[in-house]
Amino acid sequence: MAEGTYEYECERAELLGVSPPDRETWEQNQKARLEQEQEELEIAQDAEIGHQGEQLQGTSGKLDELNSILANTQKKLNTKFKVVCGGLTSLMKFRPGGSTSNVNEDHQQSNDESGSTTAETAQNENNALLSDEATTNDGPQASNVTPKRSVRDIGHKVGKQIDVLDSLISKSERAELSMHQQNKEMKRHLK
Repeated sequence: MAEGTYEYECERAELLGVSPPDRETWEQNQKARLEQEQEELEIAQDAEIGHQGEQLQGTSGKLDELNSILANTQKKLNTKFKVVCGGLTSLMKFRPGGSTSNVNEDHQQSNDESGSTTAETAQNENNALLSDEATTNDGPQASNVTPKRSVRDIGHKVGKQIDVLDSLISKSERAELSMHQQNKEMKRHLK
């Protein structure tokens, strides 16, 4: 006999010398206990999802800061090397066989990439903030809803966190590409 069954409780009462519990009372107590355990589980899941959401927001903010730093570094690279290398490229224009069109095209491409990266980062920040606000608005209502709705709410919150994770992945990929481009550009300028 498994613990928690009616037969188990009857046998236990017999061994203790007390009267066996009424089946209806036992079923009501069992149902109330299961509902309480379910509520506790949902509250724990909601708290864990909220904690994970806060961690994702922190990571998102750090990646945004990294992308911002990389964009500023790219701007500084472009302006400072234009000033330093501007004289060299103008000298190379007069030299036969010297080509500067590739250098100018590379600078234009990196400027375009950093501009689009900044716009995409701002859009992703807004999306993450909206999803975070929606998550915090659902929190107090979760304890008063039925289990099916609560499960849907938790599923919805997890879906939002997956979207935030996708956003983090794209931000980190942009940061990696930007760093790679800047390293490549620095090596080219140092040659």
